[in-house]
Amino acid sequence: MRKMAVKKSDKLLLCKEEIKDYLGNITDYMFRKYIKMGMPALFDGREWIAHTENLEEWFRSITRIQIKEGIDNILEENEQ
Repeated sequence: MRKMAVKKSDKLLLCKEEIKDYLGNITDYMFRKYIKMGMPALFDGREWIAHTENLEEWFRSITRIQIKEGIDNILEENEQ
């Protein structure tokens, strides 16, 4: 009986280094900062795991919020 080859998903990042590389080779400091901000990643007791689509959606959502806050701040400053 032949063993079936298990293909690694291109969408799963299976360690902290893969996640950091996917995010543009970020530092450990930025990785921790993003985790504290709610970045969707799971620590399974040994290693971090993340799904690329979840990371991309999370970054889209936080950049929308930050852009809106930045625009609101600019508008407030102009009103003063």
